[in-house]
Amino acid sequence: FTSLTAEALISMKPDVILVMTKGLASVGGVTGLIDLPGVAQTPAGKNSRVISVDDSLLLSFGARTPSLLSLLADALNEVQK
Repeated sequence: FTSLTAEALISMKPDVILVMTKGLASVGGVTGLIDLPGVAQTPAGKNSRVISVDDSLLLSFGARTPSLLSLLADALNEVQK
């Protein structure tokens, strides 16, 4: 993993931010995430486009990966409406 600065995040201009459920909970949910330095200045932050995925599902890389891909596709379609 690489450290991510607020400036680097802003310059990447993400349309959507993908996070693990426990990580999102640790910052106080979507509102807490958007309050972190730099997040509100991204297109994802401005539009609250955040996708949260169960930690074990996102990191498993096993038999559940196909269901993860379907979940991510559905979530992307939903947040981009």
